[in-house]
Amino acid sequence: DLNKSQQAQINAMEVKHITQMEAEKKVRKEAKASDEKPSSQERFDMKASKLDAQIAHKAEMKKILTAQQYETWEKHLGKRKHHRSKGKNKTKGKRKSQGK
Repeated sequence: DLNKSQQAQINAMEVKHITQMEAEKKVRKEAKASDEKPSSQERFDMKASKLDAQIAHKAEMKKILTAQQYETWEKHLGKRKHHRSKGKNKTKGKRKSQGK
């Protein structure tokens, strides 16, 4: 249950996030097209950048939401991560020889 101000702030934050994601996607797509593989340091930097962005996103949400809203948002976020990770390992435990 967000008020109008919270809705506007979160909407602006999400638009900013989406534009950043699209820019990063474009860079990755161009690198992939040129068959350019990132070095281990570049991969590390990308992961660190992603974690920094997640931390900043949480901090912004904490500023916008009330304590109860933030707690509810974090619970919902945890459930979404759990559901996404469940679908990734569908082949886990299956043997390769079963298809033969």
